[in-house]
Amino acid sequence: MQTILRRQVGPHARLAFFDDPHEEEGWDAEWAQYRAEDIPALIEYFRGDVVLGQAFARWLEPGGRVLEAGCGFGYWVSILAERGYRAVGLDYSPVALRTGRERLRDVDLLLGNILRMPFPEGAFDGVVSLGVVEHFEEGPDAALRELWRVIRPGGMLLLAVPYLSPARRIASRPAVAERGSHFHQWAFTKEEMIGRIEAARFSIAGLVPYGAIKTLSDEVGVLRRLRDRMSSRKPGGATLQKAPASAPGWKQVFRRRVLEVAPLRYLAAHMMLYAARRR
Repeated sequence: MQTILRRQVGPHARLAFFDDPHEEEGWDAEWAQYRAEDIPALIEYFRGDVVLGQAFARWLEPGGRVLEAGCGFGYWVSILAERGYRAVGLDYSPVALRTGRERLRDVDLLLGNILRMPFPEGAFDGVVSLGVVEHFEEGPDAALRELWRVIRPGGMLLLAVPYLSPARRIASRPAVAERGSHFHQWAFTKEEMIGRIEAARFSIAGLVPYGAIKTLSDEVGVLRRLRDRMSSRKPGGATLQKAPASAPGWKQVFRRRVLEVAPLRYLAAHMMLYAARRR
């Protein structure tokens, strides 16, 4: 269970997400809830992600060397490799990587810290990092500087972080987290993230909001129940989206074609993808 609170950080509003104090802390505990047998379902599900798929095709150099910084099991690394990129994954969690390597034996998955990556400067044509830098309580700046370092001049960063959308502004409130709660992540306004990305010597090329169903299902009771019916509950409370066996069923179509239409995504997106070119 998470507590979502409104915070003011300098001139910018943010949301702070805190985990329940009774939950086990750390990414290894999070990833340990899944099994290698879950990975094919994740790959099948994310293959059908039209919004991110179009963004990758638009901004990543065809056949380029691409890093996913914070790859977890490596399911996106596997999909990018399928699509012709020379893809490498890096993650901080040995548990996630061990599970990923068990199933994805031909995918290049490395252990490392996004703040001190084991690559030379300019090693990649593009870097993808989805839902990673928001987990630093001190802010994303150090991670952005290291991401800049490993991208070649003119290369692309595709960075996604939780978005303080108009819907989230209405639903959030200033409050105090329960004693003992663990910081989980920030949600940022696009103005703040654009400023921080540009300060790290990138030029913004485009913004893509996505994940409106996450915000709406958190805040609207009937959609919360629909989300739970569309999910498989894993031990420990983790949620794994069911993947279609072949063609997407009506639930997947409803989720992607109705709840992810552009106007709704701008009003209620859970995540914002920032496409930025290294200067």
